[in-house]
Formats: sequence, structure tokens, C-alpha cells
Amino acid sequence: MGSRLNWAEDSEPIMEFYDSWLRRYLERGGVFDAVESTAAEEQFGACLEEHLAGLDDPAAPWGVKVPRSILMLGYWQQRFPRFKFVHLIRSGLDMAYSGDRWQLQTVGDLVLTDEERGYNQRLQSMAYWRKVNASAANYGEEELAPRYLRIRFEDLCAEPARVCQELGQFLNSPDPACLAQAGIREITPPPTLGRWQHQPAEEVAEIKRVGGAVLERFGYSSAELDGDATWRKN
Repeated sequence: MGSRLNWAEDSEPIMEFYDSWLRRYLERGGVFDAVESTAAEEQFGACLEEHLAGLDDPAAPWGVKVPRSILMLGYWQQRFPRFKFVHLIRSGLDMAYSGDRWQLQTVGDLVLTDEERGYNQRLQSMAYWRKVNASAANYGEEELAPRYLRIRFEDLCAEPARVCQELGQFLNSPDPACLAQAGIREITPPPTLGRWQHQPAEEVAEIKRVGGAVLERFGYSSAELDGDATWRKN
């Protein structure tokens, strides 16, 4: 997963590539011109080489964790036609109350409509969550199919062994059960899980309205949205 990682275990070399190219990629609808394509490929190759530095076996499996990757899935598909995408998703209601709005602040103007940019901060966060995750899910289901796995953060916290074993099977791990045990050891639900339930009811209702059918699509059923602590398993 890389040797140069930041505090969140995101790949710093791949982040540098996104710093240079993500906005242009979104502005151009995912298509670079010939000059940009050559320059992007050169930087991507250099960043990837740095990301993989120290990997003993060039044929060994490897991965990348950077949240912005969700916005450049088509680029990864172009470079690695057999790549697999693990889509980890957390309830948009929780994300509306997150203090981390870096993506919204840096590329939100390219994702949201003029009307949505006029929303307050929490509604903008939900609109961004809804659009980005729905788009990624559509791409995964339609373009990647068996190479796409969606995991809800809530399910991972509630049943780490089951979810991690499923992840291991998806990644063709030689010992998915070992990964399941690692999940039990390492995964602890954060105190912020379900933080939206402690917010003003009228405000939450408005955020739910913006989330609409996408919340339901990802299994955040009506019972859950009303505060039921038993998460429905997909």
C-alpha cells in the first residue's frame, strides 16, 4: 500500500499526482488532450514508481489508498484494465457533520450545481456525498462488475470479521480468515459513528431530503435513518 504515507495512511506520491491533475481531469470530463495525456502519464508513472519503492516482488499485489481516487476511476481503468475498486462508504448523514471538507472545498465547484453551491455547508456536504458516491457506484456496477466491492463503514465496525473476510475473498487473499482475525484486532468503531443522531431534528430532516434515494440505495433504510442502531447488512 506504499512506503510514503501520511498520517491517514494515504499515499503521498499519488496525492501529488492528484494535486497536479485532478481538477483538470474533472474540468475536461475525464478526457485529456494529447499534450496533457503525455504529461499526466509521465507524472503518474513517476509517482507510482515512488509509491511502489521497496516492493520486493514486482509481481506482488499492491494497492493505493487516497480518497480522491474515487474521482478518477476512469483513469485507473485506462491504466490498469484489471484493477479492483474497494468502495468504502460511510453514511452521508455522518459525513455532513464531518470537519473534513477538503474535497468539497477544492473540487466542490466542479461537482455541485449553482443551486447546490448556494446551500449551507452541511447541505453542500450531503449533496457532494450523494453525487460522488452514486457516480462511483454506477461506474463500479456498470464498468467493473466483479472487480467492484462496496463496503459500508457501519457494517465494517459492526461485523469486522465478516466484512474483512469478504474483503479477503474479493482480493483473492490466500487466507481470508486471517484477514478476518486482523479486522477483529484492529477495527474499533470511532466515537463519531452515528454523530448525526445527536443533531437538531429539523436540520437532520433537511439533510436527509438532500440525500434522498441515494441514502436508501446504499442500505441506509428508513429504520436506520430514524436512529435504529441495527444496521441492515447488504
